[in-house]
Amino acid sequence: MSLTKTILTLMSLEAIKELGNCSKKQIKLKVLEIAEKKQAFSKDFVLEFADIGWRFIDLKNEGLISNNGKKGTKCQWFVP
Repeated sequence: MSLTKTILTLMSLEAIKELGNCSKKQIKLKVLEIAEKKQAFSKDFVLEFADIGWRFIDLKNEGLISNNGKKGTKCQWFVP
């Protein structure tokens, strides 16, 4: 995994931990807030951000997060 993907994955986990039960849109907004605070914006970050949902799947496969099993806007992510 590239450094940028790793950073985005860690920011996603941080966002989900802070938000609790949350939607993809809420996570994306929180990750942008975290990235801004950490001055982490770069071309690579923006390109990887487009695929942020895959970072959620990576975290889920590692057992770090889970979801309610629903699809689309009804899907809620959380730390088990």
